[in-house]
Parts: sequence; structure tokens; C-alpha cells
Amino acid sequence: MFVFCLEKLNNKTLMQKVFYILTFFFTIIFANAQTDYELLVEYDVNNNFFSSTSLGHNTIFEGCTDTIIVTISKPNDLLSIPLDIPYQLAGDAVLGQYQDYQIFATSNNGIIPMPVDSIISIPANNLSVELKVLTRYDEHDEATENIHLELQRLPLQVSMLLGIDIIPNTLILPIVDQAELNLNLTSDFSVYCAGDDAVIEAQLVGGVGGLMSESYSVDPYYYEWSQIGTAAIQTENPTETTEYCVVATDICGSQILNKCVTVTVPQYDSLEANLGITYICADVEGELCVDIDGGAGNNTFAWSNGSTDGCIFDYHDEYTVIVTDGCNEQDTAAGEVYLDEAPDPFFEYLVIPYENLGMEFNNYTPAMLGLSYYWDFGDGYSYLKDPFHVFNEAGIHDVCLEVTTAIAGCKKEYSDFLTVDPHYYFYVPNAFTPNDDAINDYFRPMVTGTRMYELFVYDSFGKLVFNTTDVSAEWDGTYNGKPAAEGTYVYKAVMSKELDVVIFEEQGVVNLIR
Repeated sequence: MFVFCLEKLNNKTLMQKVFYILTFFFTIIFANAQTDYELLVEYDVNNNFFSSTSLGHNTIFEGCTDTIIVTISKPNDLLSIPLDIPYQLAGDAVLGQYQDYQIFATSNNGIIPMPVDSIISIPANNLSVELKVLTRYDEHDEATENIHLELQRLPLQVSMLLGIDIIPNTLILPIVDQAELNLNLTSDFSVYCAGDDAVIEAQLVGGVGGLMSESYSVDPYYYEWSQIGTAAIQTENPTETTEYCVVATDICGSQILNKCVTVTVPQYDSLEANLGITYICADVEGELCVDIDGGAGNNTFAWSNGSTDGCIFDYHDEYTVIVTDGCNEQDTAAGEVYLDEAPDPFFEYLVIPYENLGMEFNNYTPAMLGLSYYWDFGDGYSYLKDPFHVFNEAGIHDVCLEVTTAIAGCKKEYSDFLTVDPHYYFYVPNAFTPNDDAINDYFRPMVTGTRMYELFVYDSFGKLVFNTTDVSAEWDGTYNGKPAAEGTYVYKAVMSKELDVVIFEEQGVVNLIR
């Protein structure tokens, strides 16, 4: 047939028609002889951090799954035939380095990125080819996105040449968003003492790690504390206020969270324990309390007498106390319960012979350093140890002696009722020496108990040299402002007694010696 057509038709138009007929004829022959093949297209997700029975084991997590291997396999009877399979990438996941994913093919032992549409080559004597898919975490909540790897038929010429064709097939790879990762951290807090245990805890929830079961072989969450470790729970012993920060992520390492917690360490003033002196005025229990400045509070006490209270009640003695605050700082103080009891006062009294209504008091209170005295006579007072007192009137008088200690002012008193009667007493010295030596320079009779009194002094010639009506007046041995002569002088006292109207005399001599 072909020869006939070529011999009879020799013009150009005829030759073209014959060529088209031949082409169509051979196309029909090859089309009728081709065989359709379906390629095996599958993928494997390498989520080794999930157990093999976990629901997330074969899930493609956005920006988490390290290795997604797509395997395209041809039948064994096509082993010797090289295939260049057209493909197209579709779906709502966007291809690109900074988009949702990238897909790579191996070529000459290198990895090259694949475009949206091109050819996947399976060389002769290779049954399969592997593609690697990497997903990117874009920090957006987009629900599940899909990659469509669409394998298409061979080009017509190739199909006719090889006598085979490829049945179209689409592999769908769902990319699942990572669950949101949240970091919970211990709130800021204070410890009581420097060096106390400060337990801080970081806790991640959610993320891909939250989908892992307890049978995981690797930790679902990772913590990196600033210079203190990688455990979720840390126990520190800060001596000053410190901030602790943690950087945390889950198994994917895409969501990185960080937070800080401040542990406040209070600074206390130094502990100072002070113990003074408690004064008691009788041999009874006295209260002694420790005074505390600074420290952390929550104090405990250890006294030398065994007490554990802040105050003790005990008899006079010296005591020490060890004070320990809530942070184990200690200080020791010493003090005393001091007995400052006053001695028992006692006195006796005598009539002053030359002083009407006068009494002399003798204080027999036991001696004590710094002891002070207070006498209450009813019509007057005195601070002398052994006073004398002239009462305003005769009668019964309540006299009280109060003694007071110098240290604590402890007091005791003693009182007695005494009768004061008016009395008469007259005494005259027999000589005096008016030479200004402050010893016996004056002449004066000692007189008590008189209602009326007058004194006369005469020289040996009977001349009056001194005269007075004052029982306390004294003669200084002068006459008209000049020293009187040595010698013997005569005195005469004219008097009447208390409660009496009789006037009488007392007379005698006194020697003036120079």
C-alpha cells in the first residue's frame, strides 16, 4: 500500500497527504498497543516523638514534623524504563521558602527544591523516587491546610513511544496547625529568710507536646532557666532579691515562650537583744523582759533559768538569754533582777535639856550606801540622819522616819508616838575665852522651860557690862565695843517658869579668860 501510493503520486500535494495518512496509521497502531499503569504514591511521617499507637504519630504538624517522605513507585515490569512524570502542586497550602512548605527532590546526590509544576523523574533500573517535604510554622491559626501532589499522564509523544501511560493520581498531605503553647510560671513571691528554699515551677500546656502520651521516649517540653538548669521545677536559695527567667518550648521548638519570676529576699536589720535590770524592793519574784531590735521576727528565747518566754519572773539574780529569730540569727543579752530592799528603820529620842519642847533623835537604821532619810514631825520635817527638833507645842506627836535606797528608791518607814512636855533647865558654863578662835568664844546660859527671862552680867566692881531678855543671846566679852578685862564676872538670871507666875533668880560667877 505504502509503495503504491508513493509511485503513483509524485506531486507535492499528494506527497503531503500520503504522509498524514501514514502518521495517523502509526498513531492508531501505537494507541491501540499502549498499557495504562497506576503508580503507587504514599508518604511517611516521621514523628518519632510520638508512640506508634498515638493518634499524632502520622500527623503532619506545621513546622514540627522533621521528615515527610513521599515515595512514588512504578511497577516492577517498568524497572528498565525511565519515567518523567508530569506533576502539579495545588491545594490551599502555599509553596515557598517563606510560605507554608517546601518540597525537595534528590538529584545527583543533591537536594533541590521543586517548582509548582514540573517533572518527577524515575531513572531506569530504579523502582521509586523519594521526595522530601518540609513545613513551616507561620504563627497563624489557619486550621488544616492541604498539599495536593497531582501526578498527570505522560506526554502523548512519550506515551506513544513507550506504549504506556500513567493513570492520574493525587496525593493529599494535610498540614495541621500546632496547638497553641502556653507557659504558666510561679508568680512573684517572697521568702522569709535569705537562703531559704525558693521553689519555682514552669509548666507548659498545649502545643504538640501536649498530644504526647505518657509513654513518650523524649520529653514533650523543654525548659532552659537562666544559669540554673533545665528541670521544670527548680529549688533555689537566694540570698538577695533575684529574678529567674525561663525559656520554654515543646517538642517542636517552634513556639518559644519566656517568662520571669522575681523572688524577693527581705533584708532585716541586725538582731540586737537588750536586757536591763529589774529592781525589786522585797525578796519576791521580779519580771525581767528582753527588748529586741531588728531581726526577722518570729523569735525564740532560751534563758539561763530554763524559761522560753520573752519575759521571766524570778528572784534576784543575774540572768542571760539567747534570742534566735526566724532566720536563725542569734544574739545574747545579760541582765539582772536586783534586790534593793531598804533596811528596817528605827530611832530613839531624848529631851534636849537646854531647849524647851526640843527633842534629839538618834537614828539606828542599819547602814546602807546612799541611803536617804526623811523625818516627818507633824509640824516640820528634816532630811538629816540624826536631827533634833523643837516642837511648836507640848503634847503627843506622831513622828515618822522614812528611809529610801539610792539605786531603786525602795522605801521603808517607821513611826512612833512620843509625848513632849514643857520643862525647866538651867546651865551656865564657868568660863569662856573670847579670842576669836571659834572655840568657846561666847558666854550664854542654857535655859529651857521659862516664860520670862532676863540676864545681867557684872564686873568685879559691880558695874553692869551685859544685859538681855533673849534666852538665845550671847555675850561676846566686850563692853562698849571694847574687849572686857580678864577676870571673874558675876551673872544673875531673873526668870519665871512655863505655866508659873513665880519669879526667881539663878546667879553665879564666870571667868573670862583671854
